[in-house]
Amino acid sequence: MKQKRFYIEVAVRQVMILIFILPILFSATFDSMRQMEQSNQSAILTVIGLLMAAGIIGVFEATYQKTQLTFPLQRTLAHLTKLLLFVGISELSHRRRWRYVYGVG
Repeated sequence: MKQKRFYIEVAVRQVMILIFILPILFSATFDSMRQMEQSNQSAILTVIGLLMAAGIIGVFEATYQKTQLTFPLQRTLAHLTKLLLFVGISELSHRRRWRYVYGVG
């Protein structure tokens, strides 16, 4: 019963965020982004990309800690996956910034 209540609370919270906070956030963010220079926009997009990478890796790490990986090869592959996720997302945000700042890419 407690688990069902927890899921209901999470669902209600997410719906409230989508209905009330998200439209306000979009209007405030888009107006500010339009008024900025492109170099500042690309810097912000880079930071957002790195924050997304950190979030993905955090979820991966939490999942990794709950699994039973007994073999060294499994552990090595899990760490390699985490590293490749971070490098891939960082590289995408770096290329996006390079394209906006220098017009290359």
